[in-house]
Amino acid sequence: MTIAYQNALHPAQPLAAFINTALAERVQWFELFFDRLRPADLTAADRQALGVDLASAGLGLSVHAPLLDYRRSENREIMQEVAACSQRLGAAFLVVHLPEIEASSRFFREELAAVFPALKLSVENARHPDGHYSTGFELIECFKQHGSWLGGCTFDSGHARLAGGKPETAKQVCPAAAMLGQILAAGLPLCSLHIHDNKGDQDNHLPVGCGDIDFSGIAAALRRHGLSVPMVIEHWDGREESRKQLEGL
Repeated sequence: MTIAYQNALHPAQPLAAFINTALAERVQWFELFFDRLRPADLTAADRQALGVDLASAGLGLSVHAPLLDYRRSENREIMQEVAACSQRLGAAFLVVHLPEIEASSRFFREELAAVFPALKLSVENARHPDGHYSTGFELIECFKQHGSWLGGCTFDSGHARLAGGKPETAKQVCPAAAMLGQILAAGLPLCSLHIHDNKGDQDNHLPVGCGDIDFSGIAAALRRHGLSVPMVIEHWDGREESRKQLEGL
């Protein structure tokens, strides 16, 4: 099992120090989230940690794109900087929230996928009611429409749990484990999982076992399809217990 940390878990901690914590706790993967952080903000110590330090320890690297309105030209410029930085760092993939708006989708297709062909784009299932592509059915439709240039998908356990509140698909929505099985059975390529728990009422990023998500079912779905992908723990407090729970599945 490939356990990963993400810097957005503890945004107050300097990035290089956070990476050192990940190295000390012997995770196998690191995800760099450009939330409030931007590529221009990376210090020499950050670049050293993201490049030489991760590589020498054998850690994989992915990048999470900022959540922005890509209809705005200044935000498209930020996204292009993030894509260029991801490619320079040798990231395995770039996690994105793909808007349903055609103009924004065209930007991802024509100004990211086409300009950075070596960079794999992984679309994440959104949380209801904040975004599109939040159910298994919607993700499958997304790949029918955009699969020619998307590299894969990132399955967010907490978002999948919250998708049950989407009224127009309430009769179709599956529990999180079943939703993962659904998209894998449809042949969607899986790049990673974002791991956090909740009770279906809010996206509060609880440790594994503090909500009601069936993580054993999620692990079983991965085993059925012979998959081992990075499992990015998306919370800071309680990360040790989450890691212990995941490694015991």
